[in-house]
Parts: sequence; structure tokens; C-alpha cells
Amino acid sequence: MLGPIAGLSWRFHVIEHSKSE
Repeated sequence: MLGPIAGLSWRFHVIEHSKSE
């Protein structure tokens, strides 16, 4: 569970940063 959840959280964080740029 932590595997897929961690990946989603990490991807969300990267997307948020990319959107800010």
C-alpha cells in the first residue's frame, strides 16, 4: 500500500511544482 501511495504522493508533489513554474 505504501508503494503505490508514495508514488502518487511524489507525482502529485512534482506536478504541483511543475504547475507553479
